[in-house]
Amino acid sequence: IEIKTYYNDPENDPKYQERWMYLHDPNYFENSLGLASFNGKYLDVPVTVFDKVGKYEVEYQARDNPKDDDRFDNYRLWSYKPLSTMYIYVHRTPIAQFAVTMTPSGSNYIVSITDQSYDLDHMSLPNKGIQAWEWKWKEVNETTWHDGKMSGTFPVGKTYLVYLRVQDLEGAWSEPKVQTITTQNINLPPVAQFTVNPIVQVVNNKTITITDQSYDPNGDPIAERQWRVQKPDGTWINYGSTVPNNIPSLGIGTYTIELKVRDNPRVGTPLWSEPYTQAVTIIPENNKPVARFTISPNPVVADEHFTITDQSYDPDGDLIVAREWKVQKPDGTWVTINQWKPTFEEMGLGDDGTYKIQLRVLDDPTGRNPNLTPMWSDPYTVTVQVQGKLIVIGSSNKTTYKAGEAMILYARTEGKAYRVEARMWYPKNEFTSSNVTTLVPDIPLTTPPQDVMTWHTKHTKDEGRDVVVIIPKNMPDGTYKIVFTAYKQLAGGGIKTATDTITVRVKGSIYDNSKSQIIGPKF
Repeated sequence: IEIKTYYNDPENDPKYQERWMYLHDPNYFENSLGLASFNGKYLDVPVTVFDKVGKYEVEYQARDNPKDDDRFDNYRLWSYKPLSTMYIYVHRTPIAQFAVTMTPSGSNYIVSITDQSYDLDHMSLPNKGIQAWEWKWKEVNETTWHDGKMSGTFPVGKTYLVYLRVQDLEGAWSEPKVQTITTQNINLPPVAQFTVNPIVQVVNNKTITITDQSYDPNGDPIAERQWRVQKPDGTWINYGSTVPNNIPSLGIGTYTIELKVRDNPRVGTPLWSEPYTQAVTIIPENNKPVARFTISPNPVVADEHFTITDQSYDPDGDLIVAREWKVQKPDGTWVTINQWKPTFEEMGLGDDGTYKIQLRVLDDPTGRNPNLTPMWSDPYTVTVQVQGKLIVIGSSNKTTYKAGEAMILYARTEGKAYRVEARMWYPKNEFTSSNVTTLVPDIPLTTPPQDVMTWHTKHTKDEGRDVVVIIPKNMPDGTYKIVFTAYKQLAGGGIKTATDTITVRVKGSIYDNSKSQIIGPKF
């Protein structure tokens, strides 16, 4: 084919480069020959000869050259893809084929012709993809043809030519088929002929269909057939009268099928036909795709976002059309993941422990050949440690305190915390040299700890009052920070912590406006 392009640049920059891409649908027609080798790749020149049937979506882009200097290569821009798309449909020409039956009737012959024409692109249709027939016939010595199909009663001692040309659904005409038939009392050699479907097949577990269409111009029966197959290495296998439908079991490669036939004439000596051959290509079976992925980060915090990067691929370049994700929980049970959510917790996988994520992928090799079998990959598994969420929220009984006053601190935790501490802003006070205190749970902790728990600093007589939370008496007025820290024991070992910071205000002192009096003896 010949393609013409148009280039125009708003700045009148000259064209520097062009590129082409062809997106091939190999199954647009039946009996696919596989995927074009250049499918989905950028090409420097257009394709003018196609060796694979199908539908091609053609994309063309041009690149301008605002400055003829390679240092400015980044300024050479590719055009946008055109708003209109060009499609090319590559198909095969149809095959004209017919069979002749000649029945003696006194001193004449009754001639009947059966059409067997077909188009490999539309074999499944009732008309085999043929929409028009051009029949002609004549006696050998005649100078003009008779239009239409030859039929009826014809005298003995004549030789005729029968002509057929057929048109497919795409409007293409076949090569003419011209067959000689005779009513003479001399024997003519038979004609060996057959069809193969498909002409490209998968090795080992597939079959091919060979349809014998041999005929005899005298209308004599075919008495003997000799089949043989030439292997890719050039050697021959003799099949005798057996049709060689087992070629896919012979291995990968291109095979030549040959047929010769012998007639059983009413008059004269039996004759053999010339050999008739067709090539069949046996291709490898589909290879499994390969499942691969990574997860980040690892360990994963149950209530934090994570990223799974799917790196699966197919060694044959086929599309991956399905994915099967499964997760094994720490208790050994498996769950199927139909849709990944931003966090493990949202998927009901928030418990601490070791999880196994498994992926299988399915390919679709029918783009290369419809007889190839889609396959699932082997499972690929990644082990990930999940750390359950840990949240601590601190608070106090008041927002403003006086120096020398005792604070009461509270905390609420989610995520099975076993300990909560609070760190004061001051290094020490008049009662202790520590600025860290441990809160007590509002109810006794279980093993493992409850998922949600509330905590407080000791402030009753029965508990024993917490002296760490007494603000030093000389603390200046101001706003200060208290940091709460929650602790969690991880299933895989180690400790997880979470913090929260609150602010409290100090204004004045509990000793403000206090009075003292010394009482002694009078003099």
